[in-house]
Amino acid sequence: MSMKPAPPGYYCVEIGDSTFTILERYQNLRPIGSGAQGIVCAAFDSVRNENVAIKKLARPFQNVTHAKRAYREFVLMKIVNHKNIIGLLNAFSPQSTLEEFSDVY
Repeated sequence: MSMKPAPPGYYCVEIGDSTFTILERYQNLRPIGSGAQGIVCAAFDSVRNENVAIKKLARPFQNVTHAKRAYREFVLMKIVNHKNIIGLLNAFSPQSTLEEFSDVY
């Protein structure tokens, strides 16, 4: 099966068994962890000129429980200010329509 081409401004990279379709500003992805909610990679943000972490939430709205978890994580990352917790800098999806929507980074 061939991989669907990335939308303009995005590129695809294989991380383990998953395909990350991310904004071109994020480079040098390398896996740093995975869990029940997704896979986390370290990357370099060429716009902010700093290292960042990118978490892929695959199908976060497949049911109400997953949707609540995704929402809770976004809220906590935005409001918590602690040196050991990474804050929310950006959120994006490579899908442009509701029918295609499946991943949040």
